[in-house]
Formats: sequence, structure tokens, C-alpha cells
Amino acid sequence: MAGKMSPGVRVALRAGVTRQDLASAQGHIAAMCGVSMDEAIRKILAGAQAAEVDRIAIKIAADTSDGVHALLDVFDIDDARSHRPLLWELLREGTAR
Repeated sequence: MAGKMSPGVRVALRAGVTRQDLASAQGHIAAMCGVSMDEAIRKILAGAQAAEVDRIAIKIAADTSDGVHALLDVFDIDDARSHRPLLWELLREGTAR
């Protein structure tokens, strides 16, 4: 399964959150979410406006309520294809079945 990603998720800094804020929160995010967000954080700190991550990485990072809070304090999390909030897409997918 190497190299095959599940549907992508786009993470970008929330309005009002700076790269400096992200750098300060990096240790807290790692403690709450594990290493699943490390690559996205590195890309954004290096200057990218957003980073695409695998949905599984978000699932791992959001395994606890502390992880969810750590992510949502810093990132907007959108479906990479539609650019709509991930929660909206998950609800839409759930009702389309």
C-alpha cells in the first residue's frame, strides 16, 4: 500500500494564526497528535500556504479530544478536492449512502 494515499485533506493556518504561532505550537501539536502532522507542519513553516495530508493522518492526529483541539486551534481542515470544510464533506458523504 506504500505510495497510495486515501482521499486527501488540505490543512492551512486558520485566520489570525501566523507561522510563528505554528512554530510555538509545534511541540504541543506533536504531544497531542503524535508525528502524523509533522510533514504538513514542516511544509507550512517552510512557506507553503497549505499542505495536503492523508485522511488517515488526520484520523490518527484527532484520536483524542486534545488532538482535535490542538489541530483546530491552528488549522483549517478542508477536503483537498472540494476545498470545503472536511466535516461538511464527511457529513455529505455519510448522507449520500
